Amino acid sequence: MNLPTVSVVIAAFNAGRFISEALESVIGQSYSDLEIVVVDDGSTDNTAEIVESFCRADSRVTLHRISNSRQAKARNTGVSICHGDLIANLDADDVAPPKRIEEQVLFLEKHPNVVAVGGAQRVIDEQGNTIGTEQFPSHHGEIVQQMFAGNPSGGLALSASMVRRFAFERVGGFRSDFVPAEDYDLWLRLSTVGHLANIESVCSCYRLHLGSDSSTKYNFQLEQSNRALADACSKTGRPLVEIKSPWVQMRPLDRVMVRYLSHGRQREAFGLLRHSLRLNPFDAANLLSLARFVYMALMQSISGRDSS
Repeated sequence: MNLPTVSVVIAAFNAGRFISEALESVIGQSYSDLEIVVVDDGSTDNTAEIVESFCRADSRVTLHRISNSRQAKARNTGVSICHGDLIANLDADDVAPPKRIEEQVLFLEKHPNVVAVGGAQRVIDEQGNTIGTEQFPSHHGEIVQQMFAGNPSGGLALSASMVRRFAFERVGGFRSDFVPAEDYDLWLRLSTVGHLANIESVCSCYRLHLGSDSSTKYNFQLEQSNRALADACSKTGRPLVEIKSPWVQMRPLDRVMVRYLSHGRQREAFGLLRHSLRLNPFDAANLLSLARFVYMALMQSISGRDSS
């Protein structure tokens, strides 16, 4: 039996709305020497049934079901049962561009000192429309400097990442006690055993919606990111810094709204806010969101005038 070079691991929880698109994007890759391991993390919707239909149509797709254990354990489970020397991560609500796997495999073949590679990510809405594109630092030195300076976004985008299996296992994989910042924690630890890199190509289409972890768990993610950074600093002897957010107690609507605004999509941001205001016009949280919108829109307007 010929074992695949690449294993794509998808941890899924109640992903019935998007899992088909994610799987289709991997099946349609230009690089075909791969397997697709989906770990259903105790879903209560039709996620498993959808994945099973893909298993019947393509032998490269396998489904493994576990009781709900949060994403770190689900991702580790996927790695433990897959066969590839290279592990590609993809979230169940995201999409992989057609040449993503091929380009990352070629990069790792040319750079044996790199243990994990990411890439740019295109931010899309629930319908798949492009909101904007986000680039990440390319070289190891800059990535490490950004991460240890308290910038979790200076590392790799999880859904755009490919990791060498030996390095993943050497550092102990994802750690459940750092969820939902388990990816930042992993990059910090991987940076001590090899180089990290990002290619310029878009390697994932990151779906922004009110139900995503980055929207619903932002404040807890910030807390866990600080714990991961403190742990890494104590082990490497680097000076400890604190990751701070300009906003306190962000709710999902605010998180998505701010992401829209960061890409200059004021109309879409205000559309979310307007809907919430119509439902609860005098709600204190909505009034705070309105203040955030006005402030950020004003700052963008000033910035635009200054640069012109």
